[in-house]
Amino acid sequence: MILRKERWRKCTRFAPHQVMFWLLKAKRQSQLAQTVHKD
Repeated sequence: MILRKERWRKCTRFAPHQVMFWLLKAKRQSQLAQTVHKD
């Protein structure tokens, strides 16, 4: 339980804008993968 709490604390350290930026990156990567897959 303690280890899980520590992990959760580390996750909460990320700022909201960092999370949004990471999500945008993931979206771009998925879109690129889709376009490549279509070709």
